[in-house]
Amino acid sequence: MLFKRKSTKTTIELDKSLMPKHVAIIMDGNGRWAKKKNMPVSFGHSQGVKRIEDVVKVAIDGGIESVSVYAFSTENWRRSSDEVDHLLKLIFKFYESKAKELYANGVKIKFPGSETNVPQNVLDLFAKMEEESKDFTNLTLNICFNYGARQELVDSVNKFIESNPGEPITEQAIGENLYDGLTNEIDLLIRTSGEQRLSNFMLWQLSYSEFVFTDVLWPDFDQESFKKCLEVYASRNRRFGGR
Repeated sequence: MLFKRKSTKTTIELDKSLMPKHVAIIMDGNGRWAKKKNMPVSFGHSQGVKRIEDVVKVAIDGGIESVSVYAFSTENWRRSSDEVDHLLKLIFKFYESKAKELYANGVKIKFPGSETNVPQNVLDLFAKMEEESKDFTNLTLNICFNYGARQELVDSVNKFIESNPGEPITEQAIGENLYDGLTNEIDLLIRTSGEQRLSNFMLWQLSYSEFVFTDVLWPDFDQESFKKCLEVYASRNRRFGGR
């Protein structure tokens, strides 16, 4: 069993030997959660940021090495200017309110994604957080921002060609030139809110991943919700193409 249940309530204890090494999460449902409460979408995004804390705590306790979250896609620029502006401001609020606590818990932070269209002050903040946390080893938190899997593959191929003119492109070459922090394959993908699609996320890294979809909206995705997804993962038999 992955979890040993305590006698009180439904608290789940983790068995580190059965934990995935790298978990990816599509954090979906902020808007619907806010709408249910007759609040603006921005309120849902603000509450959703808080759930990252729960994921990080469970991941560290369980010995998970990396967590990659889909924070902002290359397609999200199409949303209203008010929503985009709020999401950009949330990055600065995240730094002010959460960075020190993450650092204290040994969390290395990376921001994989394309720099195209991203304001310079945001890029500067990304670089600042990556520099401040570069030596931490308890967990790597990849906050995928302005990320699109198709663009990542294009960028990877172009990066390799530029560095190795005339050399053949191989699977290894593509894998080694993916965005920093995303060169390892994903063991488990979780998508919240009941949707069951990839939405241009980690197409290369998810080739042999286990998928778990939950109806829980992201702002309600607490520690127990995450542990239940890990329990499903542990019950599966990963054969990687074998029998």
